[in-house]
Amino acid sequence: IYYIAGGNTVPANEYRQLSIEKLVRNTSGNYNSSYQNSVSANINDTVEFQIVVKNTGNQTVNNVRLSDILPNGLSYVSGQLNSEINLGSMSVNESRTVTFQARIVSNSGS
Repeated sequence: IYYIAGGNTVPANEYRQLSIEKLVRNTSGNYNSSYQNSVSANINDTVEFQIVVKNTGNQTVNNVRLSDILPNGLSYVSGQLNSEINLGSMSVNESRTVTFQARIVSNSGS
């Protein structure tokens, strides 16, 4: 996740006005778990990611964009997030939630 200020791209972890929480759950078979920091999954399982971005600062933030790169071994489910999402302007204390699914395609996620 990053913020664009005056044409410069600033990663969100360097821009203290935005907080980011990324969680995942396994939606396959009998798992259907709640969102957690990590989950167990097998090849061909589908996992769902939830990313919450919140403006924790004291002013509106403009041009917030979300881009997430999946770890090796995962592939976006068709029609899901596959590039960046423009979250636009975010007021003080405003949060935006993005969810998307990915399929486990190999064991190379380490």
